[in-house]
Amino acid sequence: TLLDTAPDLVNALNLLRLRHGMKANNDPAVGTHISRGAAGIIKAGMPLVPEQQRMGYIDEFLELYAENICLKTRLYPGLASLLDHLQGKAIKLGLVTNKSQALSEPILRKLDLYDRFDACVYGDTLPVRKPDPAPVRLACEQAETMPEDAVFIGDDERDIVAGRDAGAQTVAAGWGYFLSHDDPLTWGADAVVDTSPQLASLLSGCESRRDQPEETR
Repeated sequence: TLLDTAPDLVNALNLLRLRHGMKANNDPAVGTHISRGAAGIIKAGMPLVPEQQRMGYIDEFLELYAENICLKTRLYPGLASLLDHLQGKAIKLGLVTNKSQALSEPILRKLDLYDRFDACVYGDTLPVRKPDPAPVRLACEQAETMPEDAVFIGDDERDIVAGRDAGAQTVAAGWGYFLSHDDPLTWGADAVVDTSPQLASLLSGCESRRDQPEETR
């Protein structure tokens, strides 16, 4: 939702392939599997390797990713200015990711994003991860915000399930990497946006309602 990490993840996959005597996989479809975690990326990038052997590659893949992290990872277009706008309005920002803290923090710090967030919940902060709502609730607690006053934005159905079950309003982001059968319109989000300007407009409407007297909202 926030960062395009696919180039660095695919790079780690190809470094793994080269290490094990395989040519680089340049199929762009591999990048659509990044939300499925390391196992999903390796499965997509090494489809002919037996599953048990692929599972044995996970730690090695993560090591290669950590060694080559944030080479080409960037914010999605328009999100830098949106973050600036939200911070200028004193709106609290939180980050909930299934990526581990050890892999997330170096990216956030390298891109000067870490200090922007009032809450950060990583994939290993709690015993459970999205789609469980607990990480979203914890982020709201860290930001001293009630879930019903929060808007949770995600680019995967698990995000929408987690946000909804936590009691937050949910927005499905239509950018990023999707599998062929993924359709954000079917996830049950309160709203779906396809571009960062649409998201900015939607959040501006939320700001306007926030500023109204409670009895008129």
